[in-house]
Amino acid sequence: MIVVYRANSKRFNRQLALTGPVQQGLRAKAEAVAQTMRALAAGHGGLPAKVAVEHTRGKVDWFATIRHEHMLSIEVGHLDEVFDSGWVPGLHIARDAAAAHK
Repeated sequence: MIVVYRANSKRFNRQLALTGPVQQGLRAKAEAVAQTMRALAAGHGGLPAKVAVEHTRGKVDWFATIRHEHMLSIEVGHLDEVFDSGWVPGLHIARDAAAAHK
């Protein structure tokens, strides 16, 4: 049986995204981004021991994620109230890792 879809069909896009080759490509990209995240975190003292980097599958897409209780502050920066040293810039690990694999 041959099924013809409109070019902008959401159903076609979803079915295509769930095919083996596309899923393998998405998984490989997520693994590469996660590996780059680990490498970027490794350049910052004891941070690698404190963060968990993983890649997981959603319904269709794959995701690379950093897990740490203060990850948002580590990623984008924060105001240092402990030492009153002002703004501490973020490390931008996830941003830089994703940009490296466009």
